[in-house]
Amino acid sequence: MPKFIAVRFGSNTENQPATLRKVIAVVIAPDEGAAEDSVKANCTFWNNQTLELIPAVEASRQDKIAAQDVQVLNVIEQDKKLDEWAKDDRVR
Repeated sequence: MPKFIAVRFGSNTENQPATLRKVIAVVIAPDEGAAEDSVKANCTFWNNQTLELIPAVEASRQDKIAAQDVQVLNVIEQDKKLDEWAKDDRVR
């Protein structure tokens, strides 16, 4: 499965003070669109912040190193669990 490194651009005192660029997550997803949806649903962005997704195989060494210490969002596994939940006919 494709792996993407999510980078947030734009300094903000709430979540990224004095930092213009920060690796914030690694996303395992079938495509870039699913990866983007997952990051936007799980990470906070302020008006002055933007997202870039970099295929992990194309990322710089520095970004790969930074990506080792961030949250991993596995869209594939999450979707499997959601599908199982949807098929479960038990009331919870």
